[in-house]
Amino acid sequence: MKINDMNSEKLYQVLTVSDLKKIAQSAGLHLTPDLEVLKPLLLEKQHILDIGCGYGRALPWLLQHTKAHITAIEKAPNLFRSALSLQDSRLELINGDFLHINIPKSFDCALSLWTGIADFSSVEIKQFAKKITTMLTQDGILCIDYIEAMPKNALRSDQHEDMLHVTGLGKAEGYVYRPPFDKLRNLLESEGLQYKETLHYNAGGSDKVIYIFCI
Repeated sequence: MKINDMNSEKLYQVLTVSDLKKIAQSAGLHLTPDLEVLKPLLLEKQHILDIGCGYGRALPWLLQHTKAHITAIEKAPNLFRSALSLQDSRLELINGDFLHINIPKSFDCALSLWTGIADFSSVEIKQFAKKITTMLTQDGILCIDYIEAMPKNALRSDQHEDMLHVTGLGKAEGYVYRPPFDKLRNLLESEGLQYKETLHYNAGGSDKVIYIFCI
């Protein structure tokens, strides 16, 4: 079951930017605690890729706290238009599907934050990992924010044991793929990535983790 296209159409193109900002605030992510815990790893990076940048939540922080050139990709047109309001000579914004567009660049850091990796099914995660390995430099890292707790308004899907069906968002609905970490790690490592370390942070009173992979 592939869920990335489904989520783009039925979730992210239905939710407004205002909706997503409210969700980010309720989760404590408007204060960017995820980026603060990553800060020591990001300070010396030269080329950062933000995969699924959404409305641009992480971009002001990245521009303020790093000296890197930022390439940000967003598939949903409505979210991309919001991100376009951010203008900077170090920022390049791309509207498209990460799995299917060509980006002829190398990066020493790739970010998949908030629920980014959960928008891909197991098949799509393998595609994701295979592509990332061709884009990271030898000392590059992939930072993956991982959903450990059961998301609100989520029910287990009958489509897959690790798939959650998210409703209760007005007319918006979507799917979240939330396998045990060992399964996620195996999917990523099967395509050439290697687990490096785990970072812990707190957002809105909830303990969260970011996994760091390298090649």
